[in-house]
Amino acid sequence: MENDNYFTWLPGESLRNMNSSNVCTAYLNIQGMESPGCVVRIYEALARIPGVIRVGIVLEKGIAAVVYHIEQVSTEALIKAIAGIDCAGRESYQADIWLLTDTF
Repeated sequence: MENDNYFTWLPGESLRNMNSSNVCTAYLNIQGMESPGCVVRIYEALARIPGVIRVGIVLEKGIAAVVYHIEQVSTEALIKAIAGIDCAGRESYQADIWLLTDTF
C-alpha cells in the first residue's frame, strides 16, 4: 500500500445514502499497529461490520477514522472488532475512541 495508509469507501455505499442525522465518524487510537500488515488486518476487521461505510487508517499516527450508520454500529462494536483480531499470537491490538463527530 502506498504510504502504508488506507482510506476507501466500501462497496455499495455512496454520499447520496447519507445525511448528518444517520452517519457518524469515530476516530480511534490504536495501540499495537506497527506494520502495513497490521493496517490490512485492522481495515478488514472494521470493513466487515455491517453499517460501516468508510475506513481510513494512518499507520504513522496510529489512528483509524470510521464512518458508519449510527443505527447499525456502536463504538463498542468498533473497539471489539479491533481487539478481536487474531494475529496468531504475534500482536494484539487495543483501541479507544479519540473523537466522535456527526460529520463525514
